[in-house]
Amino acid sequence: MRGHYIFIAFNERFCVFLSDFAPLGISFSFVAALCPPCVLRVVRQTGGPGCSSSLALLGENGPCSVNEHGDGTVPNPHSWNENAHALWLDQPTGVGYSYGAIDDHSEEMVGENAYYFLQSFLQSHPEYAKNPLFITGESYAGHYGK
Repeated sequence: MRGHYIFIAFNERFCVFLSDFAPLGISFSFVAALCPPCVLRVVRQTGGPGCSSSLALLGENGPCSVNEHGDGTVPNPHSWNENAHALWLDQPTGVGYSYGAIDDHSEEMVGENAYYFLQSFLQSHPEYAKNPLFITGESYAGHYGK
């Protein structure tokens, strides 16, 4: 553990903490299930390390994809939020829109930040706390979900 985390703020795209009194912001995208009542919550992390989960959100398993002209979106009929509440998480810090005074250097740091992010998310959105949680990722993200 690096130290103490103090929850500061939470909105639709960011969760902000003070970690050892240094700011830390975790960027994420959350899309509720289209078919409630839903039994799953899925957290998606992209591998790399260093690849934003926006890639998966807009090109793989999110509710829409960027169209071929790059000027709009098209629905994704295979989106994970068809059957699950889905959350795409940008980590480690320094990836996508996530930031920190010190970028994560180890799997332990990434895991710790994700743990505190998820605790804050569920505190801010208790309606999702009762559903089972599945954490998934590709490539190096498999190391974070241990």
